[in-house]
Amino acid sequence: MHNPTYLQLSRNGIFYFRWPIPRCAHPRCVATTIKTSLRTREPKEALRLSRVLTNLAELVTTESMARGMKFGEIREHLHERLSYWLNEAKQRVHDRGRPSQDTMDDLEGQIILVNQAIRGGTPLRTGLTERESLEYYARGFKFEVPDDPAAFDKFNDEFKLAYRDFLKAFVAHLRTLDSYDFSEASPPAVPDVLSSHIEPEPEAGIALGHIPINGIPCGLVF
Repeated sequence: MHNPTYLQLSRNGIFYFRWPIPRCAHPRCVATTIKTSLRTREPKEALRLSRVLTNLAELVTTESMARGMKFGEIREHLHERLSYWLNEAKQRVHDRGRPSQDTMDDLEGQIILVNQAIRGGTPLRTGLTERESLEYYARGFKFEVPDDPAAFDKFNDEFKLAYRDFLKAFVAHLRTLDSYDFSEASPPAVPDVLSSHIEPEPEAGIALGHIPINGIPCGLVF
């Protein structure tokens, strides 16, 4: 018997029906799976029942996706997903160091291209359709692409804006690493980290390099 992916056999020999619910059809924007017992051990009966349930599930899912996510829900969903990946990118920089200038130039070039796609109503990736382009980014950022044309267009437009601002935020973060801001720093007392290096005063004479001046070792004064 052909065993579709939506049929599952339990340890007790009972067939179960499984149906995936995409994020865009879920009220909380999370991917999940519906699982229900078919209450039969007969393969033919399980296949017959699963076909009936498949038709119903496809109808419900299609109608749900046709209604699509509300505008605010789309923005919240994209903000949540891209915020997660922005934090991941920042952490990678924290662990590995700032990227090269070539990478910075590439990021800034991507911002220009995204703005052109927004103004021109063109795909983000050259040579692909709008759907192929969005699906490419969906694989990377881990989100579902709506099937309904109206819902897709709305989601696609918002993703372009979100992706542009994701890139801008990451570039802005990288630029903060080009300098150090000491404008609000006050001269500390002798730092604890240096105290272990200060030798006790000899009986006659003191080493100049170990005399703190205004809390700063002489060797650092300029």
